[in-house]
Amino acid sequence: MPKRSPSTKRDDASSEVVAAPSRARPLNKPLRLIAIISVSVFISVFVSETVVTFFLTSLPPLPDQVKALIDATLLSLLLAPVLFVFLYKPLRQSIEQRDRAIQSLMESDKRFHDIAENANEWIWEVNAEGKYTYASPIVEKILGYPPDEILEKHFYDLFHPDDRDAVKDEAFKVFASKESFRAFINRNVHKNGKSVWLATSGIPLLDENGELLGYRGADTVKHDESAITDMLTGLLDREGFFLFAGQQLRIAIRNNLQVALLFADMDNLKAINDEFGHAEGDRALIDVAQILKNSVRESDTVARFGGDEFVVFLTGSTTMGMKQMVAKNIEKELDTFNTSKSRNYQLSISIGLALHDLEHPSSLDELLSRADNSMYEHKKKGR
Repeated sequence: MPKRSPSTKRDDASSEVVAAPSRARPLNKPLRLIAIISVSVFISVFVSETVVTFFLTSLPPLPDQVKALIDATLLSLLLAPVLFVFLYKPLRQSIEQRDRAIQSLMESDKRFHDIAENANEWIWEVNAEGKYTYASPIVEKILGYPPDEILEKHFYDLFHPDDRDAVKDEAFKVFASKESFRAFINRNVHKNGKSVWLATSGIPLLDENGELLGYRGADTVKHDESAITDMLTGLLDREGFFLFAGQQLRIAIRNNLQVALLFADMDNLKAINDEFGHAEGDRALIDVAQILKNSVRESDTVARFGGDEFVVFLTGSTTMGMKQMVAKNIEKELDTFNTSKSRNYQLSISIGLALHDLEHPSSLDELLSRADNSMYEHKKKGR
């Protein structure tokens, strides 16, 4: 089946709205027809009753029950048209009100689609299972998928694999509460594989019984991957870290999940720059970034905080043992690197870790401060 352009769809919608009054008027024709038939039936029944009455007078007397049944039947047929005459006006008003409601709904729907298809935001609708039922054309500019491909997906299909489970669970908790939400930050994957950070807002769509039909909302681009990526190491930069970690911390607090923050500082960057040049210093920073990534899970987020400082946001089941485990992993990766690479220097990293207290929730800044202080304590003691 050939695809229709958005403009074709809008033309179709316009023609439907224009046609609504012409469809509304014929709906009254059955009423006029019924009225004519009712009058005809009334006259026919009256004549028939007269004929039957004369016919019965020529017969032997009938049982009272039979006579009562015949009289009741004829009276019902006689009163039916009369009853309709009284009901005709309210029936007509009810149908006209329904026609006006349908026309108003169609005009409202057309206005929504006209606005949605010309907005700079991605306007969407999903059903109660989270599958897209509408996507405005700008989604192709934002995520690379044309609207017809989006309609084959659920909203969580577009989330980054590292975030998908946590954000999907959080979203369906909102679905269960039937609440509106605003500026929910989430990382999506563009069709070309790049990450795109979106701020999502939505309102629930409910039926007359209050049951959830789905959600309607809008997405605005918060950042694309290149805007929040450290160009040297390929990690998230400081802004990207606050964007991601802030959202993950809010999810953790709402769901009573344990998280932790690791602060890492490269010990000897200045010495490497002074002795071997800044190009070698950059090379050492890239190596440290890789060592940290190799030391934690894929679901954990490593970012370059600035200069020779790095941060890692640890999600999942983190305990006090996490500190020792992460420290051992980093030490192991450092030893492997320092013994296997033919460099004229040794890499050294000082780390500090702060666990999030579920009973006394902390802000991201507070976690960073605690992890930073812990790192400096370790730096005083040596690697």
